[in-house]
Amino acid sequence: MPNANQTSRTVFFQSCLGVFQGGGCRGPAFAGAVSESVDRGVDFAGVAGASAGSIVAAFLGAGASPEQLTEFVRELDFAGLLCAPEKVRDASTSFTTKAVGFIADRFLDRASLVLQYHGMYSSRLLEDWINKKLKELLPEVTGPRVQFKDLVKPTWIVAADILERDVEVWSKDDTPLEEVGHAVRCSCSIPVFFQPVQNRYIDGGTLSNLPAFVFAGDSRHAYANRILAFTLISDGTATTHEGATSLLFSIVNTIVDGATRLQSRLVQGVHEIRISTKNIEATDFDKMTPEAVEMLIANGKEASRAFFEDELSRVRASSSLSNICDGDDEVYSVLTEALANGDVESLVFCDDRAKWAYSIYPALLHWRIRGSRILAFLRPPIDDNHDEYQRRLLRALGISCTELNGLPFRGMLLDPEHHSKAQAVIYIEDTVGGQSRAVHYRAPDDREAIRALYSLLPNPIAIGDAVAIRLERGSENLVIDKLKRHVVPYAQARMAMETVPTKSLLALSKIVRGYKYQQISALYKLFCNSELQLFEPAHVTYGPGLQTIVTPPVVEKSGDHFILVQGTTRALYCHKRGVDQIRCLVVTGPSAPLPAQLRVPLARVLIGGRTLTTRDRYDQDIDRDYRRIEFATHHPNETLIP
Repeated sequence: MPNANQTSRTVFFQSCLGVFQGGGCRGPAFAGAVSESVDRGVDFAGVAGASAGSIVAAFLGAGASPEQLTEFVRELDFAGLLCAPEKVRDASTSFTTKAVGFIADRFLDRASLVLQYHGMYSSRLLEDWINKKLKELLPEVTGPRVQFKDLVKPTWIVAADILERDVEVWSKDDTPLEEVGHAVRCSCSIPVFFQPVQNRYIDGGTLSNLPAFVFAGDSRHAYANRILAFTLISDGTATTHEGATSLLFSIVNTIVDGATRLQSRLVQGVHEIRISTKNIEATDFDKMTPEAVEMLIANGKEASRAFFEDELSRVRASSSLSNICDGDDEVYSVLTEALANGDVESLVFCDDRAKWAYSIYPALLHWRIRGSRILAFLRPPIDDNHDEYQRRLLRALGISCTELNGLPFRGMLLDPEHHSKAQAVIYIEDTVGGQSRAVHYRAPDDREAIRALYSLLPNPIAIGDAVAIRLERGSENLVIDKLKRHVVPYAQARMAMETVPTKSLLALSKIVRGYKYQQISALYKLFCNSELQLFEPAHVTYGPGLQTIVTPPVVEKSGDHFILVQGTTRALYCHKRGVDQIRCLVVTGPSAPLPAQLRVPLARVLIGGRTLTTRDRYDQDIDRDYRRIEFATHHPNETLIP
């Protein structure tokens, strides 16, 4: 049985966008920082990078694990990347140019190379090495070069275009057929040090060394809102420039590092992990000994460790913290983040209906078992069996339900009377494309506003009774009977519980909802503490004669593949926790095919951090209730009826 106390430390970055600064040869620091971040529970829903950061972004975009990323940077021969410059088309080779170069070499080392070839070295070996490693990560790619469409995560690579005098951005969205290795080479071509690629593209850091801007605007595949930026800082020790070459490299390093510091002040929504590289600068390729690589990796780990140990105060201190929630997913995320952000003593829901009881049930169950006081203010019931069942569920949980003809607001309050922990999420009339919006208030700045909202509510008619809620082993036959009766394609199918390796599970969607993922830790612990297998049939007992089923993951078997129909988020959580097998209800021979075309290995499923559409998740529009499994196991006319 897994240890239920192994919990990820991060609360706010279980789903985030990762952006990696340019930094020349200092890129190994990112490997350490990523390793520590992933150990803390960070999951990147998309990645972007410039210069050295583009290398890390490309590998993560191809699905590299922290271990693979670290292995790559350890084996990289930095000095071996410095090959002779290539002949430049239309470059002048006149006697005058050669003579000027000869004279310039007396004052500036290798100046003639810059004059004749526009750079001291070619970066072509870097492109070949990047492509080789990408092919190792993506063995299913049949072509000679990995293209952006082949990557498993949304990925953006940024370079500077000296012909257009603008940034150049490659991505899965806009340049799916472009070669990833070529884009990375362009992004890493430090001016003067490396030749411009195609006499046009140079280091992305010269214009955008922290390219978080790529996530803004209409970037449809930026699946999260929070941005985690990994930046590099040298010790800043002033040096005396001995010769023009030293001065020139200092100018280049200033361009690379200075661009980051400027953009970190301008880009909103960025939370920065700053990694010390000590005395190593962007162009110090000659200093990249194995010892230096290990120092950078260790410093990256330490920077991430320090960030996440103090994550809550760092996020609260951010002036860029958004106060707008776009859609229900983001509203529910405010609530579910509170699961790992300290104990919640009281919650208040004020809404027309109780549909949120379905969406955040694991969180409600956790809070009630912990003794949290929960109040619900709802409009009078309508003639709807789902609405009636949701209210029965709240009462079974011991949640006080008060009916009001008119509501003072629609929203949720968390610890509304607490000095520093109080929060509120209040829906507003403004909508975008039919999607609801809400304002997020936080103490201490918004404490008085939260208290004012709380004061608008009457005293509850009844306080929820104390209930002895338990999770107990359930009946496999009961689950099968309900599925056969209420899911038409399963009426004649064969069904049985089996232990299935998580590595053999395939998902129908490429991304799961972040707020649902955040709740799985509570359910995981509850199973472990109840000494139940993950995730055998179980039921929650509320009192005499009152139970609800915890539906096991449901998979349909097709050949040697197990396709997840229900329970993808739980399976993904277990996979990331290193759980190598779980109990699933395996269905063989359903009478109708699955409507979704995607078949995604769990290792490649993303965690969303914003409100997701069906197309975001499935790459197509489908009926979300195509198998109606939860409807079957919690049929509103059969559940919680004494």
